[in-house]
Amino acid sequence: MGSPKDELDLLLRAKWIFPVDGISESIQNGEVAVKDGKIVYVGTKMPDHWQAKNVVEMPSSALLPGFVNSHCHAASTVFRAQSEDGEGGRALYTVAFRGEGIVEPEDWAIMAKLGVLEMAKAGITTLNDFWYAPDDMGEAALATGLRMQLATEILDVDKNLVPDGDYTRDSSIAERTLRNGVEVASRWHGRNNGLITSRLGPHAIDTVSEGLFKECVHEARANGWGLHTHAAQSPQEVNYIREKTGLGPVTWLGRLELLGPDWVLAHLTFADELDLKIAFEHDVGYAHAASIYPRRGVYPDLSGAKSKGIRTGMASDWLLNDPFEIMRVMLSATRLKAGDYKALSSYEALELATAGAADVVGLGDCIGRLKVGYDADIIAVALDRPHMQPFYGTATSLVWHARASDVTDSWVKGKPVLAKGEVDGIDESDALNAFATRLNHLGEMIRGLGGITRTDPCQCCA
Repeated sequence: MGSPKDELDLLLRAKWIFPVDGISESIQNGEVAVKDGKIVYVGTKMPDHWQAKNVVEMPSSALLPGFVNSHCHAASTVFRAQSEDGEGGRALYTVAFRGEGIVEPEDWAIMAKLGVLEMAKAGITTLNDFWYAPDDMGEAALATGLRMQLATEILDVDKNLVPDGDYTRDSSIAERTLRNGVEVASRWHGRNNGLITSRLGPHAIDTVSEGLFKECVHEARANGWGLHTHAAQSPQEVNYIREKTGLGPVTWLGRLELLGPDWVLAHLTFADELDLKIAFEHDVGYAHAASIYPRRGVYPDLSGAKSKGIRTGMASDWLLNDPFEIMRVMLSATRLKAGDYKALSSYEALELATAGAADVVGLGDCIGRLKVGYDADIIAVALDRPHMQPFYGTATSLVWHARASDVTDSWVKGKPVLAKGEVDGIDESDALNAFATRLNHLGEMIRGLGGITRTDPCQCCA
């Protein structure tokens, strides 16, 4: 009989383990032992050593930390395929900004479920979600057991006017959105035994005034919430701030003495050297959404951000929620931008998707790595697939060849979220069927905003 220290709630055994701990790239024929939601052992198998309530044998799988999505909009499904071609970033201002106000509550709820399902099935165990449908996102987190940080947008402009460069400040919009942001944060912070936490989300550097930024920071820090914004994400934003202040977006926030380690800045696509310097000096987290930038013909200075020591991690934003594909885009784009195949390694990309992203969202001391004392946020990736053969046990084999669909199981704090490809808590068929009944309606909305759709406009055909 095992001694008390050998008693476990969960024992996972697999062909390969990728701890992402900065020590071992991989462990062959290993196991991860879990007790009270914490990892108590990671290493080679120790037969007959444990007394476990639940043993899961995965002889054809790899275990790794759950992916952390440091910036996403899970309910934004409706705006897919609107900014991938053509002017790219302009559709953010024209279709998304103008469209979000007319999407109906039932559609947001359906899309939140679908977005959470997509991410959970791709091995994402932590979401830092911003902007759309925060209460629906919170309910999805409760239903599935995922770890989630929530924020909704706060701003003081009419987003219908922003595409035309009109940034007239409106105190009534500021009051309404700040109050809503605070109420959402208060409602969700600490729910599900602390798996759900809150941030305040001043929307972007151009859509929030100096005074409103200061109010957001005051409220967030008074309540122990984080902060989350879009920074240097478009030429329009950067040009507006430079014309107004003579500074880059991040530099401007830094001069206001508002930045700190409680901030997540998404994108930094058009950040300059001084912006990156200021980001490092204030220890902000940088959410890098690799898959969205190349479609616009640009790519942020990821190598510069990393070399300066900025806390950097993977994000999906709103288009593609496959962490493996995001890592591959990140690798290819970074190497092309630098003209150097050594600019980013496969192992570094895996770190950015796990440990790095956990650092960005302020959870690097408890998730993102398979280490003793860390929470048991773990995923299993099937290796017995034709496209995974031969598997040589390296990060290169994993990152360049695996797909989201290869993720079969996941656990958050040792509790199952994904089991054999199925997410408990949300009925996938029901969510897909519900969305199908709304497709023509949503297509009409997109068409009215000048977006691109070939769905049937005839409501009688829905």
